[in-house]
Amino acid sequence: MITTRKTKTHWWYRVTVFFVSICASTTRFFVTAAVNNLPSNEVFLTSICDCLKEDPKHGICTSWARRNGYGTMPYWMTRDITNMAHAFDLDRLLRPEPSGCNLTSSDASAFNADLKYWDTSHVTNFEFMFRKAKSFDGKGLKFWGVGNAESMRGMFEETARFDDNIAFWDLRNVIDLSKLFLNAEKFNQPIGFWDVSSVEIAFAMFEGARRFNKDISAWNWASIYSGTNPTNGCRKKRRARALLQQTEDEQRHSARLCGEENGLKQMFKNAPRFNGDVSRWKGDATTSEQENMFEGAGSFNTKWKCKTEFDGPTETCKERHESEIREEISEIRQFFRSS
Repeated sequence: MITTRKTKTHWWYRVTVFFVSICASTTRFFVTAAVNNLPSNEVFLTSICDCLKEDPKHGICTSWARRNGYGTMPYWMTRDITNMAHAFDLDRLLRPEPSGCNLTSSDASAFNADLKYWDTSHVTNFEFMFRKAKSFDGKGLKFWGVGNAESMRGMFEETARFDDNIAFWDLRNVIDLSKLFLNAEKFNQPIGFWDVSSVEIAFAMFEGARRFNKDISAWNWASIYSGTNPTNGCRKKRRARALLQQTEDEQRHSARLCGEENGLKQMFKNAPRFNGDVSRWKGDATTSEQENMFEGAGSFNTKWKCKTEFDGPTETCKERHESEIREEISEIRQFFRSS
């Protein structure tokens, strides 16, 4: 009888544990999955702060999610969000509330959530979204729809570990690519098929991108005007629509477009590995000098020779062996003429 009682007790214990496990898993699923859309850009930014205070690395903030119905960060429903500027910018995460998240330095630097399920199809502004996100590798960003994006200025600036394959992003509406990969030391993906024909500013796009060296020879900078005179860029009548909703934003954009940070200036500055063919680029900007475009670009300057040492223009760049032969022929002809 004793043996029978023990067996029955063990059987009921196992059944109880089984059902408790199912209930716990179900609860965890409903907490993780998003129930409600994030309703506004303001709620989106605030939610990032609140969630990262619970789990600063992965955003699996189950306690916070249980209270509001938005789910944990990887599963947020973001289809109503139009502005993600500075969302995970390290400076914002560190800044005191209400304008920042007031995270500690170690917590703010730990962020590396998987955001592949986010709906970004209505986002127009990605400015500085992941700036200085030291641990963020961008896993899953290749699945994002960015067809309505107008500004990606500084989106991955100093995002040292980012190297996701975003080759198939749709950039046809993007106006500002300035500082996109500034000091993004690891990035080296094949983005040669990007449509950059609407871009008006690409200042310092690859400056300090130490590993980047992919074929981008087919790019057409149809919307960038001559960089020799900054006011040439101001001829553009088109302006960002949703991005420039406020007068202050419009003034900042105009300052970039018409001021020092314009055209293709400093595009490959201190990008030591890049040595691709830019002589086939199209657009008005390729015919004029672009200040410090190739300064510190050691591999490029070894392989190519342009009209000027560091400023292009890109249409004048020739592979060194070809240009050197032409120079020698010219010198020989000059010698015989003089004699």
